[in-house]
This record gives sequence, C-alpha cells and structure tokens, in this order.
Amino acid sequence: MLPRPRFPVTRNQTALTVAQIRPEACVALSVAAGIVAFFLLELASWHLAGGFEYPLDDVYIHLRMAEGIASGTYGINPGEPSSASSSALWPLLLVPLAAVSEGRYLPFALNLLSLIAVCALWGWGVARASLPSAITVIMAVAGPVALNTYGVAALGMEHMLQTALVLAMVLG
Repeated sequence: MLPRPRFPVTRNQTALTVAQIRPEACVALSVAAGIVAFFLLELASWHLAGGFEYPLDDVYIHLRMAEGIASGTYGINPGEPSSASSSALWPLLLVPLAAVSEGRYLPFALNLLSLIAVCALWGWGVARASLPSAITVIMAVAGPVALNTYGVAALGMEHMLQTALVLAMVLG
C-alpha cells in the first residue's frame, strides 16, 4: 500500500509534481554529462594508445581528402579524382587546416562542438517534456551517456554534426 501524502492532493495535482526545473539547468546538466563522459573516454584512450589517435581509419581518409581538395583534386591521390569519403561535405569542413599538422585535431574539435550542441538540444528537449522533476534530472544526465553521444563524438567522423542538425530540425 502506498503511503498517504503529507499534504492533501487536489484533483488537479498528482503526488509527482511536474518539472519546475529551468531549461537552462537541464541544458547545463546534459552538456556536463556529455563532456565528462567524452573526456573520460578520451583519457582512457590516451592511456591505452599512448597518445592521441582516432579509433577508425576513416578520419585519416577524410583528412587526406581535405589535403587533396586543398591542392585542387577531389580525391586522395594528386590528379586522380575519386570519392573515397563517406561524406561529400565533411572533408570540405576540414580543408581550412589541411596544410598544417594541427589539422588532424580539427575533427576532434568539430566533434566536441557538435557533442555540446547535441547535449544542449537534448537537455532543452527534456526540459520541454513536462516530466516530473526527478525524471527530468535523470533524463537530462542519463540521456547523453546512455545514447553514447560521447562515443560517437570520439570517432572523429561526421555523425555527431549530422545528429546535431537533425535534432535541431526535430525540436524546431
């Protein structure tokens, strides 16, 4: 048997109150959860690999495509056009830093920014859902972690940016 509430519950009220948590708090919780999980994964990867590396070779193919585009060829080999990338636009975003060695960190930075956008949009969507406050907090924190947003961002591929754009369109 459920315990009786201490205060009388009116007909328009339930024992679980609807969230009174500010949307900014949900966004902050979601972003913090995503960033913490992301950097914990990156630290573990750094420790295991002995340095920074992407887990898939596809990122390096995108980076090589960006170098090719910067030198005038859409492809990996100079003067030999080819579509070696899984995305037509992602290598174009990598072109600005293709000529410098630090350009290999551009996919990392773009994915970190996209992760922040996805987590912020998730938190905003959870805040708009009119859930009980405890469920709102749990969803804001657990969502980015349970949906493996940090793992997708760590790949260095275009998927996190695509997720952010789709989530922005869905939430309007």
